[in-house]
Amino acid sequence: MSVTYIDSIPGFDEADRRLGVHSLDSVTFVRSAGCLMRIDLEAGHVDWLVGRSLCENDDTGAELSPRIQYWGQELWVSQDGNVVAELEPGEEGGLIVAARNGLDGQGLWKHSIPVTARVTVFFAADATRLVVCLFRESGRFASEENGYKPPPYACHTDAMRLDPLTGQILWNGSFPSLRIGLLQQDSFAGIWSKGTVLGRLDFETGSNIILYQSSSVLGDPIPCGNGLAVSWHNQKEIGVEWFDESGGLTRSSRIPQPKVRTTRLHNTGAGLALQINDAATFWWYGDEDRPLWSARAKPYIYRVRRSAGTDVFVGTDGMGGRVFGFDPQTGQETLNLKPTLGGVGSLSHIDEHSLLVASFRTSKSYSRSPSLLLLSTIDRSHRLAYECQSLEGTWRHGAICRAGERSERLAIIDVRKQDTTRSVRKSGGDESASLLPPIGAVYAFKLPDGRY
Repeated sequence: MSVTYIDSIPGFDEADRRLGVHSLDSVTFVRSAGCLMRIDLEAGHVDWLVGRSLCENDDTGAELSPRIQYWGQELWVSQDGNVVAELEPGEEGGLIVAARNGLDGQGLWKHSIPVTARVTVFFAADATRLVVCLFRESGRFASEENGYKPPPYACHTDAMRLDPLTGQILWNGSFPSLRIGLLQQDSFAGIWSKGTVLGRLDFETGSNIILYQSSSVLGDPIPCGNGLAVSWHNQKEIGVEWFDESGGLTRSSRIPQPKVRTTRLHNTGAGLALQINDAATFWWYGDEDRPLWSARAKPYIYRVRRSAGTDVFVGTDGMGGRVFGFDPQTGQETLNLKPTLGGVGSLSHIDEHSLLVASFRTSKSYSRSPSLLLLSTIDRSHRLAYECQSLEGTWRHGAICRAGERSERLAIIDVRKQDTTRSVRKSGGDESASLLPPIGAVYAFKLPDGRY
């Protein structure tokens, strides 16, 4: 296993906690507050880097307008990697969508979107269509103190599709009552639910249709096989309903379970898990239309992972969070790994290897960097390797982490190679893209304000 550290990245320090990372095959695009860059993960070098000026009063590195919140995808990459787009704050509280050539970083176009209300903005999860979503909601967290009664919950989504090469608007729609849940915003593929209604926003045409009306409260829908699945609950029961590509109901399941407030489905890639109340209880369905067993994984379930022929692995977070393993047939616990501090909610899968990875703390002090946990899904063996302040993403042969005392380094980990460590230093930036030679030199870029 090898690691390549990239240092002195513009805007890449402790204040910049939010990153956009999008990996495609053996290439990844990384967006920080101070730059956008493309990294060749196989070779371990930066193909190009584009810098930008930083706002002096920006202490989050991500939110420059009080009207705009970023939660889902801030970075969009086309299926072939030839176009990359990002969301940027514009003048007077607006939003800018900017696109670049993914091969050399040269600018293609910019499009300005006025924003008049507080919204959450993100790209839809569609690698063939560039769709920007602006979601807003009200009444959910309003206080009832001092006799004030908040208005009923309401939500609204505005969306537009842009041509990736030209920036031309292909359609622009406004959709009252279209709800995109908080956990769904990072992977919104057009299917949505609100209360008892299930719908689909067609990214090709911009049309929004109702697929299904339930008598129970629906959870967030998820893709499942060639169709989709959605969980539901009422006063006495919970369950799952499956739909085909056209939205037709194909099968359903129900479980007696009173006093449920919310439900959530996890698609592991090798079976479904149904979680209730954002807490520790889940039912394992696998590929069946009825639950095989239920278990608890304290304190809060964040990730459920499984590959064909392996255990069911669960990553939980909060103090006391850990990695659990369960036998898929019996539900018997097979693994219980607990970090010294915090949890393991970042549990992720390396696509072409039988490995799970997560940031894992071995000290009770936050001043000591956590390590990267590598867990075999075949025999449950595990090891800790390299520091990993936060796991930012995975690629086909490894992981991408934040490292360093101030999270100022980017670590590219390749699990195929022998244990080696090397560093490449990047500093500065430029408004135009710059092609960088391979590792071995120190690079300096001039920022727009003249600084290096």
